[in-house]
Amino acid sequence: MVQDIGPVLTHRVEIVQQVLAGKTLTQICRTTHHSASAVANYLSTFIRCAQLARQGVHPTQIAFLLRRGRTLVERYLQLARAAEQDPNQADHLGALLEVGWHEKK
Repeated sequence: MVQDIGPVLTHRVEIVQQVLAGKTLTQICRTTHHSASAVANYLSTFIRCAQLARQGVHPTQIAFLLRRGRTLVERYLQLARAAEQDPNQADHLGALLEVGWHEKK
């Protein structure tokens, strides 16, 4: 369950959590009523946040570089840290960070 962190962040966080759980783009679009481009945008931002954090970039700098709010960046980084603790999510996170994300066929 996602804690309430505001309407704008909540759906982004839920979408990233679904990807980390192994859902496909089609499944996520269907359940969240978001377009494929919106889901891809949220995922791209999440991946870039996690990659930059792994390179030691501070969250404030990440927010500036990606032109995203610091609250969103910090929440995405919390998701990445939590995913590292779950074996299934850690596999999905590793794949995302290694090659990016694409629709499973």
